[in-house]
Amino acid sequence: ASFCCWVLVVNLPILGFLQIIDHRHWQYDNDKTAATAATAASTTVTTPQATLVSQAVNRHGLLCFIVANLLTGAVNLSMNTLEASNTTAFVVLLGYLTVVGTLATVLEAIVASRRQAGNDKNGDGDKSKSH
Repeated sequence: ASFCCWVLVVNLPILGFLQIIDHRHWQYDNDKTAATAATAASTTVTTPQATLVSQAVNRHGLLCFIVANLLTGAVNLSMNTLEASNTTAFVVLLGYLTVVGTLATVLEAIVASRRQAGNDKNGDGDKSKSH
């Protein structure tokens, strides 16, 4: 019972803090929004958009996960991570972010270009040119 109380005392403030951040920075579509839409028609609410890298990582999550795990194994085999300095750890993490983010972004660009090429090939290209 004491462990359960300890877990609650440690985790509830963290979850509460994250909930506060979540509600302050993201707009949700729920019943309250639908009910107040008529009264707030004159107010424009913008929904925050995810960055391009975040969208790319979300679309190609499995590949990013596998590459990140392979990179972790490569780092663990190539250096003594327990004795690494703060600067070395920062450079390694920066390398992880760079490699995984770049891979996801490049993959997203390749998929988008193939999608565009497929649309152009099928005659579904930019229809505004024909008017």
